Amino acid sequence: MDVGKGRGDDQRTFPWGETPPLGWNRPQTPLANVGAKGTCAIGSYQRTRSPYGCEDLIGNVSEWCQPTPEDDPSDAIPQGIEGITLLGGEPTSHAAGASRLAKQVRAWNLSVMVFSGFTLEELKKRQDPKIEELLAHTDILVDGPYRRDLPEKQRRWIGSANQRIFFLTDRYRADDPCWRMPNTLEIRLVGSAVSVNGFPVAKLMVANVAEPIDL
Repeated sequence: MDVGKGRGDDQRTFPWGETPPLGWNRPQTPLANVGAKGTCAIGSYQRTRSPYGCEDLIGNVSEWCQPTPEDDPSDAIPQGIEGITLLGGEPTSHAAGASRLAKQVRAWNLSVMVFSGFTLEELKKRQDPKIEELLAHTDILVDGPYRRDLPEKQRRWIGSANQRIFFLTDRYRADDPCWRMPNTLEIRLVGSAVSVNGFPVAKLMVANVAEPIDL
């Protein structure tokens, strides 16, 4: 199709003009046949008609496409993001999808850390190609089940003392002092709900609160 027929003589951004109309990002008022299982009749979405009468200029069918180098999503990764962590449920139970994700993340020069409730020996014993592929794209593996009765108090980010750390690439080192830094506590306030991630001590001093709070 001639691009000019869609954008008009004034080279408008959208066939209908410059401003995205209500419904551009709202599924209840779609402007195109996105997410459907088949095609639709031509002209079903009149708001996407060009000044020359060309119909369906957003599209009649949709599909996921591999990004081109010019549209590399890694350009949109905020500064300070070092990598991703795959954990609970069990990442190796979805090894096919997890391995594809890990491979793409590594291609963006980000790191991959995986927590598994299984030991490395148990994972290798399975001889599952998808699990092996996931491990091949993993920088750090923390293995073993979490045990609430064995809280880890020395190694940062590790849940229980029985869990082991495997450095599967040379991106990180076991002697990095970050592993011995004090653990952190994450507290999230959403409306009236409070969620805590980490091991809170018996008393916690909250910023701007004079007295400690019992947990």
